[in-house]
Amino acid sequence: MKKIEESLNKQDSGVTSRKRLLSIDVYKGVMIAFAIFINATAYFQYSPTWNKGSELYGLTYVDLFGPFFLFALTMTFESSFNRRIQKDGRIKTYLHFIRRFIIYILIGFLITLELKSYGISLRWGTLQMLGMTGLFLLFTIEFKPYLRLIFSIVFIIVHQFIILQFSEDIISQYPHGGVYGLLSWFSFATIASILNEQFLKCKMRLIYILSGILCPILGISLSYFISISRQLVNLPFIFISLGISILLYSLVFYIFEDVSNKIKWLKKERFFNVMGKNTLLLYILQTVFKFIPYLLLPLDAEPFIFFSFGILMVLMNYILAYALDKFQIYLVL
Repeated sequence: MKKIEESLNKQDSGVTSRKRLLSIDVYKGVMIAFAIFINATAYFQYSPTWNKGSELYGLTYVDLFGPFFLFALTMTFESSFNRRIQKDGRIKTYLHFIRRFIIYILIGFLITLELKSYGISLRWGTLQMLGMTGLFLLFTIEFKPYLRLIFSIVFIIVHQFIILQFSEDIISQYPHGGVYGLLSWFSFATIASILNEQFLKCKMRLIYILSGILCPILGISLSYFISISRQLVNLPFIFISLGISILLYSLVFYIFEDVSNKIKWLKKERFFNVMGKNTLLLYILQTVFKFIPYLLLPLDAEPFIFFSFGILMVLMNYILAYALDKFQIYLVL
């Protein structure tokens, strides 16, 4: 466990060395690989329901991409923040992270621009949600954990109240719940950040895994009273997606940080690991790449054909990520 803690202290933050926890890159790689596959296959006519985002209510694995991405952002946020303060001081550190998350938001609006007959239309998207949530984490990161948890509880309750007061059609028309959904995302990110930081410091390991089990149970229990909705970002969705994120990373961590100490070839994983080092760049490139299958294949293509093409798209992105990694080209904000 000491080796893990030492690796974390050298986690890539733009401040210290480039040594990284393998499990974090593998987790990010799995996340971006699924995103590429979804983009390449979801909108064909015969794509099955489980391979598409849910309607107003329900849950598919596609709905988990946003939470997975946000969960990844929280993994080393606090440790990176603290190391940068030690090196650059408080003012420069805050300016660095403010700039980073504003760039997230600006890139998000840029890649979701739509040209309409009446002009340019700005749309809400994943990077906007990540940027705004990152700014919230930044301005609460030095609060005591119990205060951050109180904020989380208050925000998620207030958001659920907003959902009940406003028309569901208004909220659900925006990806990730739009601006309304930010309150729930703030809660998700705060809880994930607290748990991840303690877990990666080799503390609260049992509590971490128990949280991953109890959160989905709580979410499913709540779904008997409040239907699960990704588009509304409501209570059941937040708890279920947080629990699944925790369990997925727990599994990846166990395989690539614990088991790999005995099975050495796991340390040489070079597929998800490579893709996980450049998730932001690969995600941005998907704004162009995602149209390739729909330009080359008919919309009524058979599932075997477009699923095979989806796998091909993942492999093509891996080759790109491998080349970027070989030349040590990374998009770091």
